Amino acid sequence: MLLSGDSQKREHWLPLWPVVWPAAHTFCIAFILFTILGVTVAAGVVRSVLLVPYFFQLLVGFTVVMATVSAVFYLRRNGMLSWAGARRKWRYLSVLYGTTIGVNILLFTLIFPALANAPAVAARLP
Repeated sequence: MLLSGDSQKREHWLPLWPVVWPAAHTFCIAFILFTILGVTVAAGVVRSVLLVPYFFQLLVGFTVVMATVSAVFYLRRNGMLSWAGARRKWRYLSVLYGTTIGVNILLFTLIFPALANAPAVAARLP
């Protein structure tokens, strides 16, 4: 049961509702708008990047370069940044480069083709 004072307070704020609600939710509205804008821009960028010739070969090259940078940091941190240090840590370097190449092979031969051939399915809520 409403008291008469509560009823009068609601009637007082009712004309201000169109102003108060957006002001209180400004950051939520901005987040939604920037998310839509970001997804639209990202879709255009991804589409243009995927059309670059030899994109996947460049991507494999980039991962190998990053693995090399990681190996250099690892060897320098352990004070073994030399050919002798690389020969001593050959197991670590073999695992590093082996997993880099293995993940690339897995992505480019199984996962990416499976995703490219997957049918687009509309989400259904129960």
